[in-house]
Amino acid sequence: NYRLLSCFAIIILRQLRLAKPFVILTQDPDYKVMFPGESVSFSCHINVSSGWEYVWHKGGSVLGISENKYLVNSVGKGNSGLYTCKAKRGTTQVFFTDSSQVNLEVKGKFLLSPQKYICSMHALKFNVFIFHLCQARFLFYFSALCLQRKSHTYKTKRGQTDIG
Repeated sequence: NYRLLSCFAIIILRQLRLAKPFVILTQDPDYKVMFPGESVSFSCHINVSSGWEYVWHKGGSVLGISENKYLVNSVGKGNSGLYTCKAKRGTTQVFFTDSSQVNLEVKGKFLLSPQKYICSMHALKFNVFIFHLCQARFLFYFSALCLQRKSHTYKTKRGQTDIG
């Protein structure tokens, strides 16, 4: 009986050793499409213990980051592409996990098209064009507010504007 149990224990240990570690790459926020100026972070998680170094690629290029996180503070169209990460361990005999990947797509920008100088005591109506996606209209309500901007570009934060 002891011999049978030890045989099962050896089989289980061998199976545990054969289970290859794997990584999961996540994007935060996980929007399918992002706009210029937004920030995004990628995290590479491994399913086993510590001691791993991370290898990051964008397209076919190595990013030169060995940490498990990669942050882009202000995305632009040049940040679009396929991001991959994998983990490695060892120096003389290096072991690599399979890679995990996420595609980042950066499109267009918000353009607001009111007059250059707006002064109104009533609701201001801006036409917002989201290029490459669709057209939408946002309503901004101000009371006794005068906007004087020399540019048609205004920054908005995702999820904080009511669509009317």
